[in-house]
Amino acid sequence: MGNLGFLFTAYSVVWVALFIYLVSLAKKITSLSREVDMLKQKAEKSE
Repeated sequence: MGNLGFLFTAYSVVWVALFIYLVSLAKKITSLSREVDMLKQKAEKSE
């Protein structure tokens, strides 16, 4: 494999890792948003 092949492989690995990180971050944000909404509802009920 030539130098361009290694470069392509490295870029591919970086982009795949970035995509996986962003997907996991989006899932965490969604989960936290649901939890905040749930806590807001509990706070409104207790008032």
